[in-house]
Amino acid sequence: MAKLLTVNLESGRSTPEDLGPDLARLGGRGLSSTVIGERVDPKTDPLGPGNLFILAGGVLAGTPSGG
Repeated sequence: MAKLLTVNLESGRSTPEDLGPDLARLGGRGLSSTVIGERVDPKTDPLGPGNLFILAGGVLAGTPSGG
């Protein structure tokens, strides 16, 4: 199953979470947009502490087609 790793930079704790089947098929921009849409208040300051920094590989990453 695909996983999402959440890291709290203040405490240094990391928490792995299983992605549901709907999110597991997404990658890159689709996954990051969905996570931000679910977890970040639209009024959050873009550079503030309530925002997220997400690294997400695309669905073709690591394949010959992914470059």
